[in-house]
Amino acid sequence: MAAGTRRGLLLLGTHSFVVQSLHVVFAALFMEYYVHGFLLIVDTRKGKTTSFTDIPEWRLRISKLGLCVLVAAQLVYMVGSILDGAGVVVFSSVVARMCRLTPRQRLASNEHRFALVFGLSWWVLRLPLVPSAVSFTLATAVFGVLSDRCTAFAQNLAREMTAQRPKEERLVQLASRAASGGAAVVALVAALLYDGSSPKRKPLRGFHWCLLLLCGAAVCAFSGLQRWRCSSYGEEAPSAAREECSLSSRSIFGFGDATMMEFQGFVRQTWQRRSMKALLVVRALHCYAHAAVVAFFHLLLTLGCAPRLSAAARAILLAFVLAAPSFLAPMHIASAGTVGKKRLVLVMLLGVCALGLVSLVAAFFTRGAVGVAVSPALAEDTTAASSDAGIWLCAILLTLLRLLLDSVRDVLELAQEDVVEEDAILFGRATPMASWTRRLCALVTAPMESLSRIATVFLLAFTNAFEGVVLAPPTITGNSTITQTASAVQSAAAALALERVSLSSAFPAAVATANVASTVLALLSLHTCGVALMMLVVWHRYYNLEGKHLLFVQMATRKRKDEQCVALV
Repeated sequence: MAAGTRRGLLLLGTHSFVVQSLHVVFAALFMEYYVHGFLLIVDTRKGKTTSFTDIPEWRLRISKLGLCVLVAAQLVYMVGSILDGAGVVVFSSVVARMCRLTPRQRLASNEHRFALVFGLSWWVLRLPLVPSAVSFTLATAVFGVLSDRCTAFAQNLAREMTAQRPKEERLVQLASRAASGGAAVVALVAALLYDGSSPKRKPLRGFHWCLLLLCGAAVCAFSGLQRWRCSSYGEEAPSAAREECSLSSRSIFGFGDATMMEFQGFVRQTWQRRSMKALLVVRALHCYAHAAVVAFFHLLLTLGCAPRLSAAARAILLAFVLAAPSFLAPMHIASAGTVGKKRLVLVMLLGVCALGLVSLVAAFFTRGAVGVAVSPALAEDTTAASSDAGIWLCAILLTLLRLLLDSVRDVLELAQEDVVEEDAILFGRATPMASWTRRLCALVTAPMESLSRIATVFLLAFTNAFEGVVLAPPTITGNSTITQTASAVQSAAAALALERVSLSSAFPAAVATANVASTVLALLSLHTCGVALMMLVVWHRYYNLEGKHLLFVQMATRKRKDEQCVALV
């Protein structure tokens, strides 16, 4: 292997590892961090009465005011992203003018901004004069934009290396998989330090130090990589590699007037095809289902499986679902070449529907098993074993649902390549419009992420997923003792609020939490199954890139590439 190839692979692997590490930690834990810290409140309710004295019971619930502010902020962002992406109201032009007025030496690169936004997002939620829901919405929006740009740059760099050295394609893929595996390990460590179900008697010092370390290490790594690229390839290489990246994601710098008009003309022209309509609708629905499973995966594991599943096991499952897609990618490519991309997507969507129904049945039986297992009167060995099996089954089904939705996303990316080639052939384009197609897909998927967050939080709120008896003081007849006990409980209630699932199995909180979590899993399964059924119908009915039509597109694409090679020679 040449020295230049080794240097390029090291640059690609390191850049991908840092970007993916920040992305997976943010995507896996930021929503749960916001829900636990800023949406949940401790509610005092009257319990049973003993000796003419009311015993207070401490319960968790989602704040109605916080929920309303979150919904309003997400709806405003959703409408704004649609208007900005369509060019009706270009909000990003203000940012573009500010960036043009700033000297280039003082303008941070995308990677540095990405790392700084990652580090600041966890602390801006505590700004005193800004509602946490607004800070959460802005943080997720800016982080999503910068994450898309950095990820697109890494993908473009990998494609350029593969095009220049076709024999090194396997090494490029190995570097990308190694980066994904390393990022999964980072997410495992972060999840262990966070441990959402552990008692919050102490602040999350270890987790916050981990975030600070990740942010600082990312800034240093990006600075070193940027200098290495400049010294190895010159000043023009990084900017040339970013040229397509600036159009492939939700750019914060916006389009120029002429470019926006060209993009709108491209949209009106390419929208006429059935395959493009099917792709956009299916990608929007998939983003709606996938965003909920990604953002709430660890939270749902905590709610439904914490009585029997340890924090280490939950962190390992999280790391597994994060690393698996990159290692399953070769199997997706081979399967698509064997059965066809359309049929493969149909089979996967059928699997999602079937898995949703199985999850619904498993949630029903798990609810009964947990309720019996934690009952002091019927705590037998066989019942406890069935309870453990039911909880593990729920964890496995949730994991399989996440993996299937990830696989559907990857195969849709493969099908999108055929849609781009069909567009280039039918409309006689000199080059495939891959970047503008990705931007068009982002235009329909970005609002669905906000809609998915709203729907899932509403699901958790209206099913009372977090409600359960947290702490009930002992029955004491002395009023002074009860007052002192209640005040002590009140001071510790917020710290002990999330400890309910780690209490002994005979405590009523474990019963309430496990039962309601099973209900949430059932409703989420129905929700995912319904969306998958709609995707299945649209994809089967309208996507027409198969058979002779697909063969025609492939032959025309091969002919065009041969003509371009002859022209270059």
